[in-house]
Amino acid sequence: MNAHEGPAGRDLPTGYLLLHEGPDGEEVVWARCAMAQGLFAPPRTPRDLVRLLGCDPRGRLREALDPAGPHPVGDLSVEVDGGWGEDPHWVLLDGVRLLGRRPDPAEPHLWEVFLEADVVGCDRPPRHPPGPGARFAVHPRHGRDDGSRTPCRRVDGLYTYDPPPAPPLRLLGCASTAELREALRRPRRMRGFRGWLRALDRDGRVLRDVDLESETVRTGPSVLGGTLLDIVLEDGADDRPDPSARPVWELWHRGVPREAGLWRALPAPARREWLRLAMANRTPPPGRRAGPFRVDGRAATDEPGLYCALSEAVAGPGRYYGWNLDALDDCLRGGFGPAPPFTLVWEHLEESRRSLPGLADAALEVLRERGAEVLER
Repeated sequence: MNAHEGPAGRDLPTGYLLLHEGPDGEEVVWARCAMAQGLFAPPRTPRDLVRLLGCDPRGRLREALDPAGPHPVGDLSVEVDGGWGEDPHWVLLDGVRLLGRRPDPAEPHLWEVFLEADVVGCDRPPRHPPGPGARFAVHPRHGRDDGSRTPCRRVDGLYTYDPPPAPPLRLLGCASTAELREALRRPRRMRGFRGWLRALDRDGRVLRDVDLESETVRTGPSVLGGTLLDIVLEDGADDRPDPSARPVWELWHRGVPREAGLWRALPAPARREWLRLAMANRTPPPGRRAGPFRVDGRAATDEPGLYCALSEAVAGPGRYYGWNLDALDDCLRGGFGPAPPFTLVWEHLEESRRSLPGLADAALEVLRERGAEVLER
């Protein structure tokens, strides 16, 4: 692993590279740093309350509201046409749980539905809140057109998530480059920073890149002494790993995991980070893995768990074989592991279907469309 001179001439391992984009789009290293403090995001606030008003439930949402036999809601997407002449945008809801329903006060033939969910993202944040002419529709996140598009008069709670402010990101024990020293001589260059932090494992292999954007950058003598600098980015990064992913980083820092099942006890955000690290380290596994491959549906209790299970079954422990339906489709075309034809045995499939309504069957459809033989157990 690369090292740089630390206090009293001792070599410090380079754990991180601070990079930005040069004038021709090339990667430019600003500093090689030993440690990072404040890298993980602060914990999320409590889950969000989302209210559907004037709702005409269709498909899976209608089934979920059936008091005689409620079904899991699954992850949802909300299509919003804001009524201001802008293109529609989408808001993503994860881990949706039904809290209750009642006839809509304004339109008793329709429903008012209360959901608990993580509002995890918006593909294009609107410039204005939805206006009087806004239109809303709720879709299941996964699966093809199954008649589940549910129109609503209004959806409340989509834009209320206010994440706690991220702590400053402190890079400790940094050996500066000529590019950084030139920037320090011209303070205007230090008024802001847009680039990325590249985390390395103990052998110098890339773990993954964390996007950074900060309006305020400070530098000063390092607490590690010598001629090193500490660099502080006050505004941090939206791309920081979830705090539950800390043990995942600690494990992967020792190298790509080769033991099966290490991800199974992790919560969903940490499983998602596992997939990000696997994707950043994606390489074709050595040799041809012979099937049949076996997926344990009991471990696919959430969306990232499904792709962790598929990746491990088909490509091997610590390997990558997709982290969403489009990525799975790409992997099935070859390059990141076995390409069809092969046989995959999906054990405890009904448990996957109960945990992942729509998604498990959508993944089955993609696998079969690309030539995989999937046996249901």
